[in-house]
Amino acid sequence: MDTKGNVVIEPKYRSADPFREGLAHVQAISGEGFINHQGEEVVPPQYGFVSNFQNGTAFAVTKDQKQILVIDKTGKEVRKLLESTDALSYFYFPESDLMEVDYPQGYQGTGRYYDKNEEISRETYELRSGFSEGLSAVLDKETGKYGYADEQGNMVVSPLFDEAERFSNGYAVVKQMIPNENGTRNVKVGVIKNPVMK
Repeated sequence: MDTKGNVVIEPKYRSADPFREGLAHVQAISGEGFINHQGEEVVPPQYGFVSNFQNGTAFAVTKDQKQILVIDKTGKEVRKLLESTDALSYFYFPESDLMEVDYPQGYQGTGRYYDKNEEISRETYELRSGFSEGLSAVLDKETGKYGYADEQGNMVVSPLFDEAERFSNGYAVVKQMIPNENGTRNVKVGVIKNPVMK
């Protein structure tokens, strides 16, 4: 609807997301795709999954879930990131330029990570997907604790926490698990200030 309550695009989709970069992600019986403000299917709903557009491109997973593509706003294939002989079982887009994929190897599968150019490491994925207000919560392999790193991967807040959430308005919630003698744990919850914000 427009601001006057007039129906501009007829209700024919299972779901429809807000417009981003001039297009809206829609889901139909035939699959997922994108429409413009006139309701025209610019990218027909033919994919199993799509991400939102960011900087002119989006991820698209074929309906058989065996290929991952990067498409432009006309639906043209920019690049093929993956072609698998087996169907992939899980897709997650924490940001529109990152993607987590679960491969059906073993009981829970094997996670692999992509940006729009290539496969990336889990560490790079976690760093890039967790950014808020200039810092990202990252797991330190040596201590098994979370701290916060900048965009270059430099640790700015020492890894002291068992859980670390994103920053919002200069603050983040953090948790520490304190073991008791009887085998249970107490959870200490606190709030830290973002040291890079003035």
